[in-house]
Order: sequence, then C-alpha cells, then structure tokens
Amino acid sequence: MERIGAAEFSILTWDESTVSEIATGIKITKAKISASYQGDIEGKSVTETLMTYSPNGDAQFMGIEHLTGKIFGKKGSCVLHHFGSYSDGVARSVWNLVESASTDGLVGVSCSGSYSAGRDGKALVTFTLS
Repeated sequence: MERIGAAEFSILTWDESTVSEIATGIKITKAKISASYQGDIEGKSVTETLMTYSPNGDAQFMGIEHLTGKIFGKKGSCVLHHFGSYSDGVARSVWNLVESASTDGLVGVSCSGSYSAGRDGKALVTFTLS
C-alpha cells in the first residue's frame, strides 16, 4: 500500500568547511547538518553533505542523512540518500531511503521524496512510502 506524506524539517546546526578552492568562486565544501522533523516524519537527523559551488553562488550537492525517529508512526533509524541543488536562495533535493540501512519498524520500508528549503532553515518535505 502506497502512502503520501508531508513533514517539515528545521536546521538545528550547520558546520561547513572548504575542501578545495578550484578557482575564484568555484569550490568544493563539506557540511555536517543536524535537523529536526515534525509531521508524518518525526525525529532528528544528521547529514553529511558534499557541495560544489559556482561563482554565482549556486551549488549542487549530495548527502547521506541518518534519521532516527518515526515515519507514519513506524519507529527506527534509516539512511536517506540526497541529490540536490541550491539557487536563488532555495535548496531543492530529491532523496531515497536506503532500504538495506534501516532498523526496527523501518526495515523493509521503501520511501522516496523531495524537499524545498528557503534561507530560514525550514523545509517542506513530501514523500511516498510503500
């Protein structure tokens, strides 16, 4: 059975550092980001993200997020794999739950989704669980 859900996450901490400066304004960075979720996803997470910035400040990123909490009331931990971009003050990402990296009530869950986040550090998450 497929279910569609929605949640909001808020960034709690963001620790970013430059890995490599390729040219003026072009760089690779890594960030450790912690967040809290409310809604059909509840809990806390830590994400390790790699980003590539262009001279105009836009970025492409990929990340691995470890979420501990509940998805539609199913309690456990899981890993989400993100691919996204940042432009015009908005971060957008699509993600998939790594099915082989879940515990407890999230074992066997298939889930994918997306989010859009503004500069205020809050994001609306939409997802499908099957």
